[in-house]
Amino acid sequence: LCGLNLSALNEVIQKTAVDCMGPLAKFVGDVICCPQFGSMMRIVQGELSTSTGSLVLNNTASQACFSEATSFLMDLGANDTLPDLCSVKPENMTGGLCPVSSVTELEQVISKSDLLAACTTIDPLKECCKPVCGQAINAAAVQLASKTPSSLEANGSLAAHKQQQVSDDCQGVVLSWLASQLGPESANSAFRNLYSCKVNK
Repeated sequence: LCGLNLSALNEVIQKTAVDCMGPLAKFVGDVICCPQFGSMMRIVQGELSTSTGSLVLNNTASQACFSEATSFLMDLGANDTLPDLCSVKPENMTGGLCPVSSVTELEQVISKSDLLAACTTIDPLKECCKPVCGQAINAAAVQLASKTPSSLEANGSLAAHKQQQVSDDCQGVVLSWLASQLGPESANSAFRNLYSCKVNK
């Protein structure tokens, strides 16, 4: 799958196919299916980074990988409208406006130990009330976003909506890095807990 060893991702892929099974996916989309699908794609990105050194894919690679992943899931019985149902697009894998895309640069900018300490083990109940991992991800994303070249800024500051987009895109890059550090199963558990908190709010 996307040039990756399937055995490493098998558990996450199977769980995604089951959680997004056929007609059921429409009824459990926001709560079960979409968080799992989004998590799987971040994990694929993270796994790819271990061999490429890049936490994002270029447009061509993201289109190909996304198409391959959705086809693979559909072959396992998942709903055939997953991208629309979950608003997950190939572009989500490109890094968007985030100015940092390589593993090396990210690790020079953020505090790796703080992020791993906050996100290696997540207490689902506590995380929803008083986010620890979520805040660490946001803080790391802000650090990455601060690397935006001044040439992209208008009069010294990005428009508010652009700033938010940069921050959101950098969160995706941070999640990809986390996935590469935690491994597929642990990352999936962590990401599901984070997504659940968002849904419960």
